Amino acid sequence: MEILIRVYVALLGLSLGSFLGMAATRLPVGESLVKPRSHCRNCGRQLAWYENVPAFSYLILRGRCRSCDAKISSHYFILEVATAALALFAFSRLEPWPRFLIYLLLFIAPVLLLIVIDWRYLILPNAITVPGIAAGFLVHWLDGKYFSIGTMHASSLSLLLESGYGAAAGGLSLALLAYLYQSLRKRPGLGAGDVKFAAMLGAFFGWKAIFFIFFAASILGIVVGGILIVFRRQTLATQLPFGSALGVVSLLFLFMGERMIQAYFHALRHLL
Repeated sequence: MEILIRVYVALLGLSLGSFLGMAATRLPVGESLVKPRSHCRNCGRQLAWYENVPAFSYLILRGRCRSCDAKISSHYFILEVATAALALFAFSRLEPWPRFLIYLLLFIAPVLLLIVIDWRYLILPNAITVPGIAAGFLVHWLDGKYFSIGTMHASSLSLLLESGYGAAAGGLSLALLAYLYQSLRKRPGLGAGDVKFAAMLGAFFGWKAIFFIFFAASILGIVVGGILIVFRRQTLATQLPFGSALGVVSLLFLFMGERMIQAYFHALRHLL
């Protein structure tokens, strides 16, 4: 029975990842998520059902359209596999199952989508971040009220205030950084999408966690930027997808936030 349940969870993750792959292509260009049906973006042919089987169709077709042989973006396959893997991992870590489902649909899936869109287009759509702020309030309240042992007796008001302080701390902090950067460098460094994404993460995790997420995402951004400069011959002026770094760190923080903070202070004590 346990194996069968995990198979269902993996299939749910693959299906959700397939939707995210489509959304990652359509949202940035303002297309509907409902119509038209899945089609090749090169020749326009509507895909048959057997060409839409998550992950497997991409492998069988070898990443190319059956009609025009145009290359299919690898982000479809990556999102499908990543969502399935994270769904399985979340299922084993976020108990009971309603908590797992809430986080999968309202946090993990939107953050994965933002990571991919920001990496490919350097934008973070309002259609995800703004509802994501509201979702943060809802999930933080549900988690604190019904699932988290440490805050089992917290009042609804205190839980909502934690999200409010977190959203304000996240959004205002990045807005201030963006203003200072533009004032000093005379060019934009962070966009409004980054500010709203930060507010969204603050609503989910609270103000104490958001500053650690900023720090870890900045380190990750520096590492990725260095790699791009060395291997892709980018320059220091090249725009980097900071939203993608925020998303990766926030997913890690969801599952191992306490251990990440403990590791940070442990390393800091050794350095000092």
